Amino acid sequence: MAAAWSFASPLSVEVLAPNKFLFAVPLQSHVDRILQQGPWNIKGSLLLLQPWSLNLALDEVELVLCSFWVQVHGLPCRI
Repeated sequence: MAAAWSFASPLSVEVLAPNKFLFAVPLQSHVDRILQQGPWNIKGSLLLLQPWSLNLALDEVELVLCSFWVQVHGLPCRI
């Protein structure tokens, strides 16, 4: 992921629970760019990212919605 996000500073990833990870990104400018350019596809899986407030318990973090564009080829002009 660090290669995809292309920044030189170290990135650390910690597994918090099944399918929940903590990404420590060194600079706020990198965080802003990563969040703005998402959603991310990592090896065919959707990666949803959300800033985590320290006053929020892990089980309170909900990632239930993601907007993205879909490109479909070969649809008939008339339905």
